[in-house]
Amino acid sequence: MNATRRLLTAALFAAPFSSLASTATAQTPLSGDVFDGQAGPLVGGTVYLASSDLAVPAGQVLTVQPGSIVKFANGMSCEALVDLLAAGGTGTTVFTSVLDDSIGGDTGADGATSGVPGAWDGLRALLGSRIVLEGATPSFGGGVAPIVSGEGDEIELRDSTLSFNSGAGLDGFGLDAPLTVEGCAFESNTG
Repeated sequence: MNATRRLLTAALFAAPFSSLASTATAQTPLSGDVFDGQAGPLVGGTVYLASSDLAVPAGQVLTVQPGSIVKFANGMSCEALVDLLAAGGTGTTVFTSVLDDSIGGDTGADGATSGVPGAWDGLRALLGSRIVLEGATPSFGGGVAPIVSGEGDEIELRDSTLSFNSGAGLDGFGLDAPLTVEGCAFESNTG
C-alpha cells in the first residue's frame, strides 16, 4: 500500500472485556479500502472481521468508535494511519486475531480457539501519517514487526494495553515526530 493511505484506529476510555463480549451483537466483514461512507464508521458493540489488509484512501477517514472489535485473519495488517481521534464514549477498542474467541466470540466459525502471538501483522504507520490509539487493546499480532510500528510522522498511545504480541509491542524508531506513550501497559509481548 502506498504512503497516502490513512486509518483511524482510536477510542477513548477503557471498559471490562466481559462487557465487550456481551455487547458485540453483529459480525461485519471488512477488506481493502475502508472509510466512513464505505463500510465505516465502525460502531461500538459490533465485531468486524478483516479478511484482507485494510487501508483508508487519501482524503478519507475511518472512525473506529469505542467498543468496536476488529479481528484480523491470519497474516493480515492495517498498513495505514490514524488522522483523527474518536471523541468521548466508553468502551475499549479491540484489535485482535480471528483466533481470539475470548472477545466477540467465535468469529472464524472454527470452534473454540485461542489467540496466538503473531497471528496477524499489526498496525503500521506509513510515511506522512500518524497512529493515535486511546483506550485500545491491540493483541495477538506482530507477525512481521511490532504490533504498532512505522515510519510515519507520529505515534500516540494513551491508556492502551498492548499484549500477547510476537516481538515488541511498539517500535517508534525512524519516526519523523514525537513518540507519545501515556498510561499504557505492555504485557506478555515476546520482544
